[in-house]
Amino acid sequence: MQPRYPQVRVSKENRIILAIAPKEGGNPEPGEIHGAFDFVFGDIGEFVNKWYVNGVLNGNSNGGYMSNQTFQSETYKAPARVPKNSVVKISVEIFSFNTVSSAPFRKSCSVVVYDNAYEIKMESVMKSGGKGVWGGIRTATDEGSFILSFDKQKPEILNIQNTLEKMKDDCRNVLLNPTTCTGLLHVAGAKEIKVTPANPPGQPYPIVEIWFVPFPVEVSQVRFDCPSPNKRGGNSSGAHPLMRIGRALPFYLKFIAKDEKQIIEDSSKDSDDGSYLKIWVQKLKDD
Repeated sequence: MQPRYPQVRVSKENRIILAIAPKEGGNPEPGEIHGAFDFVFGDIGEFVNKWYVNGVLNGNSNGGYMSNQTFQSETYKAPARVPKNSVVKISVEIFSFNTVSSAPFRKSCSVVVYDNAYEIKMESVMKSGGKGVWGGIRTATDEGSFILSFDKQKPEILNIQNTLEKMKDDCRNVLLNPTTCTGLLHVAGAKEIKVTPANPPGQPYPIVEIWFVPFPVEVSQVRFDCPSPNKRGGNSSGAHPLMRIGRALPFYLKFIAKDEKQIIEDSSKDSDDGSYLKIWVQKLKDD
């Protein structure tokens, strides 16, 4: 279950998609998840669902409303004002007539309600090694994003999306820290957010500065089995030690609060081996 968009502007609509698939050869147990689907039913037509916004059936004026229900989706309409908690939880209970148990299937997702906000996106690529060494060229990639909202008295960071590092080389690897290999990028929150008001004509837009909460970098720790780089001799096997190397990026960001997309950092043009860091910001607009 997922929203069509991870955020929605006040008074606008967002489609919530529920992936349901029929299942051959019998009915599932309550809560069964099948592949990319949220739920699997023997007969897709025989069920009824109830939708909630922040725990309220069909929603209300504070958190928004659910409407236009179909068998696999629902329309969420955001409230006229940004709620006290900008992150709204949308959940569904599905009662299937094909199961013996009366326990409902449950699923939920969240959307961010905004009026004046910016999305910051980040990506990094780090390359090491080489064609003539064990493991060949090693490439580690990472990405992330967050929303900076100005909808309350103080600006706040919302909807932080930190992905884990992905590493690839010529070896057969088993990842030993699959839940903690943060990679180069990781946002743990803001220590301080400073907004310098516009002062036209010399400074027509506000200037935003963010200092981030420190967080340690942890790179991929793998058990490896690498072929010889010159195709002679046996493989090299072992395990990398767990490595935490300094602070994750970003430490500090500064940008102008205007509508156009802005590149805050882009080191790709200065890279000789394909390694780079890129960070950009875009004001959220109506989808």
